[in-house]
Amino acid sequence: MDTYDFESKHIYRKRRETAIDRSLSKPIGLRKVAYLDTKEALDTISYLKRGYKAENLWAINNNPAEMALLSMKLSILKLPKINTVGLDFEDALNRRVPEVDIIDFDGMGNIGNNMAFMLQ
Repeated sequence: MDTYDFESKHIYRKRRETAIDRSLSKPIGLRKVAYLDTKEALDTISYLKRGYKAENLWAINNNPAEMALLSMKLSILKLPKINTVGLDFEDALNRRVPEVDIIDFDGMGNIGNNMAFMLQ
């Protein structure tokens, strides 16, 4: 897949935000989020546009090059630097990401037992 910029993904993002807003009373600016993203930075840009603070965002991708390119794109767009983690999602949560309010995992695979227990 070359891009995540397509209609069903836009619908997903809107539904995601609606679900998050319904379940959390914490103000957007205080919410801490760990999520998957790519060099396109589409989810990062979406979170920033909604008012999430850059220091509370942890973009994760198991390819460190994707995270480097994401950082470069943000810089080009003159958007703030966020936290990036170039590790497997579960490893990132275990080793690099502090406690968060939202875990946005829309991966294409299954999560393992360790991850399910961690999310609980």
